[in-house]
Amino acid sequence: MEKLPMAITVCPVTASFAAEIGGVDLSGALEPADLAAIKDAFTRYAVLIFPDQHLSQDQHLDFAKTFGPLETTIALFRKDAKLRGGKR
Repeated sequence: MEKLPMAITVCPVTASFAAEIGGVDLSGALEPADLAAIKDAFTRYAVLIFPDQHLSQDQHLDFAKTFGPLETTIALFRKDAKLRGGKR
């Protein structure tokens, strides 16, 4: 039996501030349609919640990089802050 991909769900938590995203596994490369749906949700909500994701630090950073360059300048202002940089 062939396993069909699950469609991403966007369930608002509040009217316009936060939404929960389901039906996606962020641990690997995203399908273009899934990435487009996530980016669309980011245009409507300030906060997106991705429950039940079990990502390594590198997987988390790889996902974050799909939205642009990572902010690393905190090291200039917070010498005590440990950067979660992993691979760059």
